[in-house]
Amino acid sequence: MKYASLIIGILAMLFSCSNPSPEQETVKDKRSENVKIDQNDVSETDPIEKIRQLYKVVIGQKQDSILTIKTKYYNCPDYPEEGSVTYYHNNNDIRLIELNYSDGGHSGAQEQFFVENGKLFFHFFDMSYWTFVDSEGEQKTKDVFIQERTYFDNGKVIKCLSKEFSSNDGENVQDLSQKTPNKEIVDCGRDELLRKFKTLIQKESASNLGCIWE
Repeated sequence: MKYASLIIGILAMLFSCSNPSPEQETVKDKRSENVKIDQNDVSETDPIEKIRQLYKVVIGQKQDSILTIKTKYYNCPDYPEEGSVTYYHNNNDIRLIELNYSDGGHSGAQEQFFVENGKLFFHFFDMSYWTFVDSEGEQKTKDVFIQERTYFDNGKVIKCLSKEFSSNDGENVQDLSQKTPNKEIVDCGRDELLRKFKTLIQKESASNLGCIWE
């Protein structure tokens, strides 16, 4: 085991034989139904619960292939970093942006930006990297996972959770994640997240992403 399952998935997507060049754009049209949220099902008193319910709506739309999908590719050789940005729309409304990237071998990450009425309400960061460890005189590898969940209410961070865990010998990552408790943290990097979200929104109409952060 040399790479975490997340890294394998990302690298397979980026370096497959059919991988488009950085300036290419792939558009996949799905049913463009305008799914309405039943306001009776959305909590107005508990903002965290409201965010969780909105999150479930977006995930349901994605799983049911309701959303229109547009994927763009970018490359930043000076970082180094390369990856893809996928936009999910319900009609003209962005519901989800997925940012997948890697540094070329040792680490990979996915960031998900969940959107309601043009505003970011939830951000999920999922990163993994591998490192060498000594085990009874034998050098092996260990996969390390970092996950962060940030809850927004009108541009203000109201909760930020973080967890870190490692996997050896092919242990199930999902099981490890569920067993690892979240820790609430104070500094969620709000300004950086909102800056990144704004950049991704602005770059959607670009014909050539190049290095998206420049």
